[in-house]
Amino acid sequence: MSYAKTVAAVCREFGKPLEIESLELQAPGPTEALVRVEAASVCLTDIMMRSGALPVSLPMVLGHEGSGVVEAIGSEVHRVKPGDRVVMSWIPQCGACFFCRRGQPHLCEPGSRAVAGHTVTNGETRLRAGVESVRQLSGLGTFATSMVAMQDALVPVGNDVPFEVASVIGCAVLTGFGAAVNTADIRPGDTVVVLGCGGVGQNIIQGAVICGAERVIAVDINEMAGKIALARGATDFVLNDDGALDAVLELTAGRGADVVLESVGRTDAMSVGLSMTRRGGQFVVAGMTRFSDTWTIAPMPQFTGAERRILGSRYGSCDIARDVPRIVDHYRKGELSLSDMLGAHVPLERVNELFDHPAPAAGRPMVTFG
Repeated sequence: MSYAKTVAAVCREFGKPLEIESLELQAPGPTEALVRVEAASVCLTDIMMRSGALPVSLPMVLGHEGSGVVEAIGSEVHRVKPGDRVVMSWIPQCGACFFCRRGQPHLCEPGSRAVAGHTVTNGETRLRAGVESVRQLSGLGTFATSMVAMQDALVPVGNDVPFEVASVIGCAVLTGFGAAVNTADIRPGDTVVVLGCGGVGQNIIQGAVICGAERVIAVDINEMAGKIALARGATDFVLNDDGALDAVLELTAGRGADVVLESVGRTDAMSVGLSMTRRGGQFVVAGMTRFSDTWTIAPMPQFTGAERRILGSRYGSCDIARDVPRIVDHYRKGELSLSDMLGAHVPLERVNELFDHPAPAAGRPMVTFG
């Protein structure tokens, strides 16, 4: 197979800075596309990967939230064409497996294998450092000037959508918006609590508003994040300290909220969130924890006896073919505020700055190219 060159940020040792390297990039396979990356956001998942908090094999190009332009396609590609501006999905969705046929493409079987192995089609990767194979985070590896991805991970968007906005749609927006709109059953007039107001939480808030929630209570340890949440449509902000539970109960007549969504990825936040959920209500866990974390509840008083529903939300239960266009439509209409959730922009060679000095309330940090 023919090879080109790409410059990428490679994780070779946990807890160490990413190394900027020139890698060999293999030509796309029959169901794959070559994409020139234009923007790639830094997500908590990338930070956890570099730290070693998640079990992965190295070396690996990090980055799973990105956008770019299709430059070449394989012989069997039909979802995108050269010149398309695309959102990249970190869960490829084939449309034909058991889960895809049952309306759960976020659980796609071949897509899940690619995510677990950090490869593209058939367990392969398209990156080499000499004879060494280099994995691609979630089958992407967006911290690179160019990358090869499965067509099932790419969704075209119009040229009126800025690359930076298209990038955050690929993870933070789909995960948060989808948790509110797809996973949860938020009804007009509901009271909703959102635990954690980072990139995912801010989009949960916006999704809850679009669903018709009457009251949206944002909870976070950062007051600046609270101010942003109020600008996104939250009606109340509660500082996440020892008095947060009492504050939420006071705002909900002692009952708790109809729907509570957690985006922090901490088991202590899950325990508090469940206690903020009214009897007969829904508690949705959208945050990602360490694989080794466990969570203990008392089934009778907290779950069965209170008839609470506890729901996991993977990638916002999204169907990328349906939800990316829906999100773009809300964005165009001014119903989803995305441009102002963007944070610091740095070139690829400075990507480690976004890991070493994160600014969670300032917006989604971004690697830009060009």
